[in-house]
Amino acid sequence: MATSDPPNMTNSAELQAQLNRLFGSFKAEWLRDDIFELFIEPTYFPDLTTARPCVLEGGRGTGKTTALRGLSYQGQAALAAKSGHAISKRPYIGLYYRINTNHVTAFSGPELTEDQWCRHFAHYVNLLLVDLILEYLDWARMQNQIGTIPTGALWQDVATALNFHSAQTYQELRQVLSEAIIKFEAYINNVRDGQRPQLSLQSKPIDLLTERLVTLSEFQGKQFFFLVDEYENLLDYQQRVFNTLIKQATPAYTFKVGVREL
Repeated sequence: MATSDPPNMTNSAELQAQLNRLFGSFKAEWLRDDIFELFIEPTYFPDLTTARPCVLEGGRGTGKTTALRGLSYQGQAALAAKSGHAISKRPYIGLYYRINTNHVTAFSGPELTEDQWCRHFAHYVNLLLVDLILEYLDWARMQNQIGTIPTGALWQDVATALNFHSAQTYQELRQVLSEAIIKFEAYINNVRDGQRPQLSLQSKPIDLLTERLVTLSEFQGKQFFFLVDEYENLLDYQQRVFNTLIKQATPAYTFKVGVREL
């Protein structure tokens, strides 16, 4: 009786591992950069690329994170590499940020009034969103997407708006900003005992930085998109802070929000 060759167990194991990696996860975050290889634009995607703010609402696993990450500059760069289209032609620069429950819930408690928590949280948002822009500038420079970024008054003005010491370049500002975020998060966790830091005015550093950047030749005709994912993790007063930012945003930037259906 003829016998067939035994199955290749190594290939079967590799195939099973690949299937589990691609289809066994229900959270887009678990796919990491593979998400861009698998990304296919949904039919509503063009609506997200307009200058107006958008809210992307849906249940778990409906593709909110995938769509927002596809809008990000990292996603657009990966998709452009696949299609052969230049990312520089995109009229927007997407900056993805996922709301971290562990971080935002620290901004609550009897140590401060809600109004004081609002001002602290607004300052924290200023720090995070400015940091996203500076991170993009670093990436764009290393990818030769932009030329030499000028030094001077812009970075000093943003540093002043954030109550920092002097910064003559975006690299200097990013370094001091990174340290400030770590220190501020440590202070929030010990707000009862810590000496209160100087806070920035809600949205002022963001407005200042984005409005100046879009006047530079590399950014003319572009708009910054802040892609805020898992919006439902924000506390009620924190959502009011973000809602104010969305409503009062300048033409230089807008928000695309992903929120679970509630």
